[in-house]
Amino acid sequence: MPSDSKLTQLQHFLTLADTGSLNKAALSIGTSKSAIRRSVAEIEERLGVDLFVRSRRGVVLSEKGRKFHERCSAILRNVYSVPNNIAGAPETRGTVTIGMTPIAAKLVAAPLLKAVSARFADIRLSLLEGYSFNIREWLDEGRVEIGLFYDGPGTNRTFATPVVSEQLLLVGAAGDEKLAVPFFSLGEALQFPLIVPGRPHGNRLKIEWFAEAHGYELKVAMEVDSLTLMTRLLAAGFGYALLPAVAIAEQLQAGVLRAVRIDPPFIRTLLLGRSARRMTSSRAELLVPLLQQILSEHCEGVDQYGRRAAKARAS
Repeated sequence: MPSDSKLTQLQHFLTLADTGSLNKAALSIGTSKSAIRRSVAEIEERLGVDLFVRSRRGVVLSEKGRKFHERCSAILRNVYSVPNNIAGAPETRGTVTIGMTPIAAKLVAAPLLKAVSARFADIRLSLLEGYSFNIREWLDEGRVEIGLFYDGPGTNRTFATPVVSEQLLLVGAAGDEKLAVPFFSLGEALQFPLIVPGRPHGNRLKIEWFAEAHGYELKVAMEVDSLTLMTRLLAAGFGYALLPAVAIAEQLQAGVLRAVRIDPPFIRTLLLGRSARRMTSSRAELLVPLLQQILSEHCEGVDQYGRRAAKARAS
């Protein structure tokens, strides 16, 4: 098996290839630009080829770089998919550490604990809550075995798979007559003064990237990192936000917030990632289907409710 340092170099290469930018790559995996530049240089020296060529927008893979990218992705997938239990049954005794975003924790924590206590009495859960950039960093460091985090510009999916997709809605106070419409275009939605998280929060970067990709400028009214505080400010009429229905289901049901869909849909994807630094234990792998099932069921139900609520309040 390759050493930890070589695996890190391969991860740096893949992230730079996926993002096309040293800045974005460093932000995505929580390291420095110099570390990524050094990793790529050492790989190129060993191979004796140039893996990237410069472009006006950053870097792109060379022809040999594209071939290496395919092989590199396959190598890392194989390395970290090797089960710990080759010689016997899965080991179910021990601790599994899982990192998740606040919204994912709200949906997953209670049903996951209930399911694990019923099916795997010897597994002890350690749950860490953080934003997407925190969780990617924890996975990179090996602090958590499994992480639930949101996709973003240039996210390296080598160790992550999509679980559910959420449609972002334009959200404001329930009595706001400006929101009494069936839908907004993206350009119209971005004209509202938005309450957004600060950088490098994943939702902020996703919104900025999406707006820039469609030629629009974000109008930031204020930066608020706390979802609880954000929903209170929205209910009080201090601005608007782009949020999924799962984040505001209780407030929609209570009638304190109003949500309007955006057409075409503004989608973000929740990923389930495994650590690139440590092999995922067999007991952690046992929990992956549980997490996928819980998230799929809860997000589908809440998203359907959110669409119905948005439609009803617009009528």
